[in-house]
Amino acid sequence: MPSLLIVADNFAPNPAIGGRRAERMASHLRDRGWQVTVLTLPVGCRGVDASLEVPQGIEVLRVPPPSPRPNARRLLDRLRRMRAPPGPPSGTTTRTTTGTTTGTTTGTDTASSDPTDRHRPASLRTRARGKIHGWLVHAEMPDELVGWQWTAAFALRGRSFDVVVGSVPSWSSAVTARVAAERCGARLVLDYRDPWTDLFERAGAPIAAGRLARQRALETACLARADLVTVVTPTLQSWLGARWGRPPLLVTNAWDRRPTPRRPAASSRLVYAGSLAYGRSLKPVFAAMARLPDLPLTLDYIGGHGALAFGDAQAYGQHERVHLHGSRRCSEVFEMIDAAGASVVVVSQGFDYAYPGKIFELVGQASPMLLIGPQGCDAVELVRRHRLGWARDPSDIDGIVTDLRDMVAGSRPTPRDLDLLSPTHTMNQLDEALRALLTAA
Repeated sequence: MPSLLIVADNFAPNPAIGGRRAERMASHLRDRGWQVTVLTLPVGCRGVDASLEVPQGIEVLRVPPPSPRPNARRLLDRLRRMRAPPGPPSGTTTRTTTGTTTGTTTGTDTASSDPTDRHRPASLRTRARGKIHGWLVHAEMPDELVGWQWTAAFALRGRSFDVVVGSVPSWSSAVTARVAAERCGARLVLDYRDPWTDLFERAGAPIAAGRLARQRALETACLARADLVTVVTPTLQSWLGARWGRPPLLVTNAWDRRPTPRRPAASSRLVYAGSLAYGRSLKPVFAAMARLPDLPLTLDYIGGHGALAFGDAQAYGQHERVHLHGSRRCSEVFEMIDAAGASVVVVSQGFDYAYPGKIFELVGQASPMLLIGPQGCDAVELVRRHRLGWARDPSDIDGIVTDLRDMVAGSRPTPRDLDLLSPTHTMNQLDEALRALLTAA
C-alpha cells in the first residue's frame, strides 16, 4: 500500500474553506488504497467547527509551529494589561450604534478626546514595539508559520512516505512539504489553491520589493524540487506552467455529495455566507434589489463584516430586507441555503484567478448561485459552462435585476456535465498522476 503525507495547515475541525480540499483529498485517496497521514496544526490554533469531523481511517499529526509574531503579540498584550490602570482610560468616549431593523449591529468605538494626542511623538516603548514587529515580519519567511518546517521535521523523524503533498497556501506548507520529502526521499507534489509570488506580481497584492525577491527565491526552490504541481483553475495552470517549466495538472475542487436535483421552487430569499474580506462587496446586489421594490426580496447574511454589509444595504435603502445572522455552524448554513432561491458568491477584483470554494459546496447542495465577478474570470466561466446559476459582472446591474426576477419566478438554469466536477473524476485524475510518480521512481 503506497503511503502519502498531506501537509495542510487547514484541516477539520478548522472551518476555513481551504481545509475542505485537503480533507477531500485524504478521504478519497484512502478509498483508492493509499495509506494517508495528514500533518496539520493543533485544534484551537484557529477556529473550530464541531460539526466538521476528521475522515476515518486517516492518521492526523497535529504539530504546533513556533510562531514568533503571534507569541510576541500575546506577550506584549499581557505586559500591557499588567501595567494598565483599572477601568477605562481617562479622556475617552464610548459610542454604541444599534441598527433599528431586522439587521442589527452593535459596536463600541473609543477615541481620545484630546486633539493634540495625534501630534505627540511616539514613546520609546511604542517605537521599540514597532521595530520588534518589523523585525519579526522580516524574519517570518515566507509567513508566520515559518517555524513549522522545524517542528514538523522533528515530529516526522524516523517516518517514511512515498509521496508528500503540500497544500498551498499557506506558503509554509510548501516549504514544510519540501523539507519532509527531502528527509524521507519521497516524491514532492505542490497543490496550489491560490498563487504564491504570482499573487503579488500578477494579482497586484502589495509587498516590499526585497521581501518579494526572497519569497520568489523560496518558491523557485520548492518548484525545482517538485515532481508534480497541481492547480485548481486554468489561470493558475497558465501562471505556474511558466514558472515550473511544464504544464501543471488541473485538478478542480469537487462537490462532496452527489447533487440531488430539486424541483425549481419560487423563492425570494438570497443567502450570502462568508465575509467581505479581500474587497468583496454586495453593493451590486443591493443596487439591483433597490430596482425591485415590487418583489419581496430578502438577503440572509451569515458571517463576519455584517455591519459593513448592513451599511452598504442602508446606502441603497435596502437595510430592512437584510437579516444578519453572525457565525453559524455549517449544518445551519446549509439549512438556510436549502430554503433560499439562490446563494450569492462574490469574486473581487484581483482574485479572478480563483474558484471560490463555496461554489462546489453549493453544487453539492444542488443550490443555484448568483455569482458576481469580473467578466471572463475563471469562476464566471465555470458557472456559465456548467449552468450552475447566474454570473454577472459587478457593473451589470440590469442583468442582476433580470436574474433576481427569474429566481423569484422559479426559472433557474439546469446544471450540466456535473460529473466533471465530481470527486470521482477529479480524484481519479490525482490518483493516476500520483501512481505514475511511483512508477517513474
